[in-house]
Amino acid sequence: MAEEKDIHSAIPRIVELWEAGFSIFPLNGAGQPIPQNFEPDKGDMDRRIAWYKRPCAGVQWGQYRRDPASWEQIEAWQKQYPKCNWAIATGLKVMAVDCDSPDSIQWVEQGNIQRSPFYVNTANGRHYLYSTQHSETGVIEAGNSVDTERKIDFRGAGGYIVAPGSIHGSGMVYEYSAPDGMSLAELWDHAPSLTKVDLAGGGGGRWPQQQPRASDRTMGAREPARRGNHRQSIGRERSQQSPAA
Repeated sequence: MAEEKDIHSAIPRIVELWEAGFSIFPLNGAGQPIPQNFEPDKGDMDRRIAWYKRPCAGVQWGQYRRDPASWEQIEAWQKQYPKCNWAIATGLKVMAVDCDSPDSIQWVEQGNIQRSPFYVNTANGRHYLYSTQHSETGVIEAGNSVDTERKIDFRGAGGYIVAPGSIHGSGMVYEYSAPDGMSLAELWDHAPSLTKVDLAGGGGGRWPQQQPRASDRTMGAREPARRGNHRQSIGRERSQQSPAA
């Protein structure tokens, strides 16, 4: 894959994300001019920040909520949308808790929900990343919800987050962090999952009892070799308790 990595403009993690089975698609970036009629009531900086988080024109990203794009499609997007940002569709292999302020980060760090040591630092806060795999119930599938008071979003099925390596409208880079330098490919096996208590307490949708989807099983061809014979969770285990009021 060395030749393919060489053609990536500013997002060196595209290959890593795709090979790990994440569903990725392009967002606007520095290479896509902001239309004059795009959110004209906002200031220049706010318009740029919002634009850099929007899917590129012509990308019907809904079809990639369950099935990742082919590598040929990824390459075509790179040529069509130079210097674009990238998104990860949530709910397929990863869920995210999007903290949009220092206070919301502190709320997670204080143990109000399961803390994940896999995260992406953003311009205003942090995306905590969680595996959708669960040792007892298979794939966790939850929707999206917003806690406006705490400035926290739960990103599950039907949502997306900006991928690490992308450029925020302010110019900062979305930076990935994980314990022991673990790669994004290792997140599926080693990141914790959100619990029923977490989802209920944060309003993050539902927890159906179901088996892994066919699309999850077929992605195994691109998944890295698993460490050991069972899933290892990182982060402390939470005891079962009633949702916080």
